Amino acid sequence: MVWLIGIPTILLAAMLQTAVVSRITLLSGQVDLLMLVVLCWVVQERVRSVWEWPLAAGILLGYISELPVLLTVAMYLLAAGAARLIKNWVWQAPVLLLFTTVFVSTLLFQLLSFLYIQLRGAAIDPLQAFNQVTLPSVLLNLLLALPVYAVISETAHWVIRAPFEE
Repeated sequence: MVWLIGIPTILLAAMLQTAVVSRITLLSGQVDLLMLVVLCWVVQERVRSVWEWPLAAGILLGYISELPVLLTVAMYLLAAGAARLIKNWVWQAPVLLLFTTVFVSTLLFQLLSFLYIQLRGAAIDPLQAFNQVTLPSVLLNLLLALPVYAVISETAHWVIRAPFEE
């Protein structure tokens, strides 16, 4: 059942990211809706299967972006793994966990993307990239984290029903 809802959700998020959300910019930073959807799914309380969504999102992002598929899959799996690890060991508060993982994952994604672009031969000033792309992206992702969390939370409650208590 998770795959039946996960694949259309990831596809819808990718379409929204490429068509609508990519137009929402702050300086040169953009929202990563796929990352938000994946992290919002991982921090849900009753979700047990967390690896399918980041795998699907990483493969899809690898095909629609300039980044290699292995890099995008590794980034999403690393973010989901870190969120799951923090959730199990440190925090039980999903919203605080969400904000922390969105912040750290955005920084990690931007760093890895920057390093890949640098290795391809682009001459980009690291300080300017941090100020013009990374910080605005972090802010936009944090602003949209709660609305995305609300939608994914309702989806998770609909898909993963608790047993009836009498």
